[in-house]
Amino acid sequence: MLISLLIFILPLVAIAILTYQGYQAAAGAGRNRIGWAFTVFGTGLILVLMLPGILGLILGLIFAVVGAADILGEYFTGIFIVMWVVAVVASLAAMMFLVGKAGMMIEDGDETAVPPPPTFI
Repeated sequence: MLISLLIFILPLVAIAILTYQGYQAAAGAGRNRIGWAFTVFGTGLILVLMLPGILGLILGLIFAVVGAADILGEYFTGIFIVMWVVAVVASLAAMMFLVGKAGMMIEDGDETAVPPPPTFI
């Protein structure tokens, strides 16, 4: 019970922390803070909450069509745990990539200014 609660709560905490980091990184780079925060939050939420559910629905339909409904209780729990862990890892990697992408953007400088010519004295 405690492990399943931690598997659900820890990714949500990571989503919140990385959303804040994406907001700060975009603000530091002079980009759209709210847009980057929603992008990081949406990526995390979709990968952590929706991906395992969709994959579980597809696997359930496959098991029902094949006629393996009697083994669902034995094998489905392990498959769901593996899917959940893969979704959490993919979500964290994608959110960290987005935070890094927002943070690596450098504010554009004034490119029209020409540097002075060198002096050879």
